Amino acid sequence: MTKSSSQDLSEQTKASELAGLRAKIDEIDDTLLSLLAKRQDLSRQIVTKKALGSNVFRPDREVSLLRNLVATHPEIDSRLIMGLWRHIISASIAEQKPDYTIAHSDSGAGLARIHGAGYMRHLLQDTVQEAIESLRAGKADCVIVTEDELTAHADLLVPDEVVIAASIGFLFQEGQERGYVLCREMPLASGQNKGDDTFVMRAADNSLNHHPSGQMADKAALPQGVLVGQYATPLMMPKE
Repeated sequence: MTKSSSQDLSEQTKASELAGLRAKIDEIDDTLLSLLAKRQDLSRQIVTKKALGSNVFRPDREVSLLRNLVATHPEIDSRLIMGLWRHIISASIAEQKPDYTIAHSDSGAGLARIHGAGYMRHLLQDTVQEAIESLRAGKADCVIVTEDELTAHADLLVPDEVVIAASIGFLFQEGQERGYVLCREMPLASGQNKGDDTFVMRAADNSLNHHPSGQMADKAALPQGVLVGQYATPLMMPKE
């Protein structure tokens, strides 16, 4: 066998092996989509089991799910898990409530796109005040605000009317833009471990103080002020 023939045979072998690997990936993709279809069907079934008017946005459930996935699959980049499941969860919310609407100002548009992942309706308002008013009026299901907007308009937070229910994303890198989801009611506790939740207190001067539960003996240890939010304490990634 000539050197040229040997090289041709080697290339053919590599091409055959590559085709085989790609075929296996195609099979896995088909399996993933079949499982995803089953998951969506379960989401439809959940709608029939929930009480009429129940909140379809459950940040406590989302965080519990993501914590478990990240912890049990360390071999997979946590950013991939977070990004993929953001799409799956948002699609599920839209499946349960097709007209689910996010209100936001222009400053919060980018964060709103991340949260909605292309599945939710957007209600762009000129100001944060107008976005919050749309929540009060029932025209929106939640409001997305940047950290700066939240700080500047802390006086608009009112217990049992407009509260912080979640942070945008659950995995943060130092220096990354932060945002929050405002809803009409507090979420349920996101877990059982200390540090699972951060409570937000508004002081008399309207400043906001974020207190991770892991730093407190119990909720009664919160400093004086008005409790205007509770969200799952994000996982922090070191800056690259």
